[in-house]
Amino acid sequence: MVIGGGPAGATAAIYAARKGINTGIVAERFGGQVMDTMDIENFTSVQKTQGPKFAAEMEAHVREYDVDIMNLQRVSKITGANQTANGLVAVELENGAKLESKTVILSTGARWR
Repeated sequence: MVIGGGPAGATAAIYAARKGINTGIVAERFGGQVMDTMDIENFTSVQKTQGPKFAAEMEAHVREYDVDIMNLQRVSKITGANQTANGLVAVELENGAKLESKTVILSTGARWR
């Protein structure tokens, strides 16, 4: 499971799915801070693009793989595998949903400063 839907989270999910690992992304907003960025000129191999366009292309790329995208979801609690009876990481969402995974990748990104 990947927590965070920005470029790092999307990339992690793609690589995991390509290796045959069941993968899901939990994101408060898929695309993350990129959605608020107008001009992106520092992404390798892409001379210039706009944030929303880049985020849409990123989502389309992720959807080419068997990745569950749980958009508009916020994590409220993470319990480590060493603290659960079944040895899985427990992730609780603000809406009350509970998820479990062997592995969690945190890619929660940054905020504007």
